[in-house]
Amino acid sequence: MSLLEFTGDSIGVHRLNEISYPPVRKNCMTPIRSALVTGATGFIGSALVRKLVSQGVQTCALVRNLNGAIQESLYGAEVIASRTTDVKDLKSCLDGRTYEVAFHLAAAGVSRGIQSPESIISGNVSFTTNLLLVTKEWNLKRFVYTGSAFEYGDTGRQQPIDESTPLRPRSLYAAAKAAASQCGEILAKELQIPFANLRMFGVYGVGESSQRLIPYLIQCLSQNSFANLSHGKQIRDMLYIDDVVAAIIATGECDRLPVSGVYNVCSSVPVNIREIAGEVVKKIQSSERLLKWGANTAPDVEARYIVGANTKITTLTDWRPSISLTAGIERMVSFYTPARQHTA
Repeated sequence: MSLLEFTGDSIGVHRLNEISYPPVRKNCMTPIRSALVTGATGFIGSALVRKLVSQGVQTCALVRNLNGAIQESLYGAEVIASRTTDVKDLKSCLDGRTYEVAFHLAAAGVSRGIQSPESIISGNVSFTTNLLLVTKEWNLKRFVYTGSAFEYGDTGRQQPIDESTPLRPRSLYAAAKAAASQCGEILAKELQIPFANLRMFGVYGVGESSQRLIPYLIQCLSQNSFANLSHGKQIRDMLYIDDVVAAIIATGECDRLPVSGVYNVCSSVPVNIREIAGEVVKKIQSSERLLKWGANTAPDVEARYIVGANTKITTLTDWRPSISLTAGIERMVSFYTPARQHTA
């Protein structure tokens, strides 16, 4: 598999190379029969629901608000709404239901400046612990919680971050995600619920917000408009949505995971923002003169280097990243600009 491998200087030099993974473990995966998914209307959650339904998994999508558009977007799943994330309301809407695996993807505060501090804390920490309390009688095979690479903060080093790296969150959202994972792990142990914490790195793909980097670049460049960007020297770890969903499901299916554990969901492939933009320019056959580097200021809380080590999850499960950054960007360009001629 051709992937980018870090080879060089302080801002990151990359070349195509082969990354080897541990041998696939045989007979360690059991297909999921039923699943609950929170955050089902989000970018990752909706993709997860669609994949589970396509695999014949009895799927329940827990949402905040229920309407026809949401039901249509989650076709094939049972969609239920809870007025709040309190234990009482969650018990009421889930009454009489049990599922084999709970995928807890719901989060608050992902977009900066939209939600209050109180809602960020309760929407992450309280929701996680309340859902564990509600599902304690289900005999869950696993409770899968999705965290964030931002929990690690700025390590001050340019080397892959593994799961033993101390957490140094630099925003309230990152701190709330870290607190939710730690409270969740401890409570799950007391309730004897197997708990897996998946820390997501740079998830991208068809369906993500138009304000995110790659959709924004595609929109600007396809219209021959300027794209206002920061310095672009940040080094990131990008993983296509299909690979992310596969990793989440693999965590639910794997029979050999410890009772509790943290797993980085990432490509382990360093790439800087300028390279990502350059790849979009190439695929759209646009011009780099439209990229206005330094027009925006990078947030103070943003770490310069966020690249993960995926050795743990690739050793314990049969999951492997399969979609290169080049292929992922090609899929996005083809989806968002179907009438435009692209490079191969």
